[in-house]
Amino acid sequence: MAKFTVRQVQRAADNGVTKAMLYQRTKKGMDIETAINTPKVDPSEAGRRGKAKQPRWDIKRGGN
Repeated sequence: MAKFTVRQVQRAADNGVTKAMLYQRTKKGMDIETAINTPKVDPSEAGRRGKAKQPRWDIKRGGN
């Protein structure tokens, strides 16, 4: 588990990032400064991003 200083955790909290989120971000490869300064994504934005990655099912496919 990554060790964070009290100051780093406080800076993250000021940006709306929890200690658990900070740990997950660094675990996935983000450097500590980017993890601290990147704002939390709100649920509606997360939904839009997820929807954009889905294949379009309304396109008619060839065949019958």
